[in-house]
Formats: sequence, C-alpha cells, structure tokens
Amino acid sequence: MVQLYILNCDIVTDQQYRFLYQKVSLDRRQRADRFRLPISATHCVCGELLVRFALSQVLAPVKPDPVTFLKEEKGKPYNVEYPCFHYNLSHSQRWLVCATACTPVGVDVEHMAPKNLNLSKAIFSSAEQQRYHLLPEERKEDFFYRIWTGKESYLKYIGCGINLPLKNLSIHEPVVFHLNKTAPGFLAYHNIDPEYRFATFSEDETSSSCVREVTIPELEEL
Repeated sequence: MVQLYILNCDIVTDQQYRFLYQKVSLDRRQRADRFRLPISATHCVCGELLVRFALSQVLAPVKPDPVTFLKEEKGKPYNVEYPCFHYNLSHSQRWLVCATACTPVGVDVEHMAPKNLNLSKAIFSSAEQQRYHLLPEERKEDFFYRIWTGKESYLKYIGCGINLPLKNLSIHEPVVFHLNKTAPGFLAYHNIDPEYRFATFSEDETSSSCVREVTIPELEEL
C-alpha cells in the first residue's frame, strides 16, 4: 500500500520556517537560500523533514539515524541507510506530498489552474488529444490534470523526471502505455483537495493508499 504524507505549506509561519531551517542538512539550507519565492524555500526545507518524518513512522518506535539523501543517475532521490524505504516528493503551491512504499513509487501534485490548459499539445498523445477535444468544456480541466499528474507520477516512478516527453506516454486508467507497451505498475488518483490533483504510480495493483496530514509541531520534534 502507498502511504501519503502531506503538509500544508501555507500555514508555515516565518518563525517556524527559521526553526525548521536549522534542522535540515547544509545542502538543503544552501538550496533553500537560492530560491526567490518564500514558498519555494519552504518546499525545499520541509521536503527533507517530511521524508525524515515518513521514515520515522516506518521505523517507529525506533528513531532513524541521520539520513543521507542521494540521487540516482537520472535524478531520482533515495537514501543510503534505508535502501528498502522507497519515497518520492512533489509540491505545488499549498501542498507538499511525500509518497512512500516498500517498492518504487512516484507521486505528482498539481494545482488545477485554467491557464495551464494550453499545455495540452506538449502533454497529450495524439489519442489523448482526440479524446480531449471530444469532451464537453466542463470536463476538460479534470481530464487535463488527470493525464498530466498521471504521466508525471509514472516518470518519477521510473526515475526519468522530465527527460522523457510526456506525449510519448498514453494513459488508459489505471494503465500507462509507453511507446504502445504497457508500463509495469498501476496509476492511482487521490481526492485530497478539490483544487488540486494528486496521482501516484506504484506496483500496488489495489491502488489503495493511506493519507496522513503532518503538522508543523511534528516536524519540529524531529
């Protein structure tokens, strides 16, 4: 089963951010310092802490030792000390989400804004373009974000990030097709916030998940 840990970054105060900033690695602090937007710095700092919190839940009641975060050749993050702990992070404005599983997992969250709909040509396969244009206007936004987040979660599952064009994939829920071949794994969507679309791709064919909203005090205790 996929476990989702979510954090509402809108409620992080300046004082809380400064406290959390001191709890993360030097690399994270340096990365956070490079962001111009406060919300981006918050995503950066809280991302490391959310992963550490998720790991602490897996190992409870034993607290994990300090964790070293590295990236695979294609950029997918992992930690050295607990290689069987699979996780993936995503963020969009208000929400930061960490998906965990005992096998590889990918997650994506997107704020559903109408201004993004003109990206459909870069995201949809030719078959998806046809399906999109046949839909009534009131269903197009939901279709767009299901396709976008579904493909992003799959790419993060296989560790490709943005290196593979999204239009090379095609979704027929819960299956993703890559160059007309069925991708191993299963796509799932999660109804957490009506203004956002959350998607995961994993080896869990039941598409089940458990969602846990994490509080700032819980991160402060790490």
